[in-house]
Amino acid sequence: AYPFVVVPIYGSCHRSFVIIENALQPGPTSLYHVHSFRCCSNLGRISDNIIWYLAHEQKFQAPNIPTPAWNCEGFYTTPLQSNTVDCGVYVLHFIDNISRAVMKLRRAMRMPRYISDKMVEWTCGTFNENASYCVRTVLYNRIISDANAKT
Repeated sequence: AYPFVVVPIYGSCHRSFVIIENALQPGPTSLYHVHSFRCCSNLGRISDNIIWYLAHEQKFQAPNIPTPAWNCEGFYTTPLQSNTVDCGVYVLHFIDNISRAVMKLRRAMRMPRYISDKMVEWTCGTFNENASYCVRTVLYNRIISDANAKT
């Protein structure tokens, strides 16, 4: 089992993601919901659904591991997105940032037992509407280029 699992979330009008730490392993399991738009936080419903799913999976994949204690926390990105269309770009950006930070700590053998103390640091930065626009443009151009190459 991996120490971290990243789960993209899409709820009716907003994209966010969850990091599950220590899933299907002995000891407490943490769920960190990262979202970039204050109006669309739904930590309770999301965590309930993921906990239900993992409890169901644990019965089949790891029946000898006792049911874990769960810690669920929500983190807003800083800055928050300023429009209603960039949530997917924010998701990609912050998954990339957090993944790189985790790997950097692992390579340096300075990985903390739990990443909850690092989450505030990893969800802050200078990513904003202008940066999001640039990333969205690059992604769009890449998709168009790949689509044209296949025709």
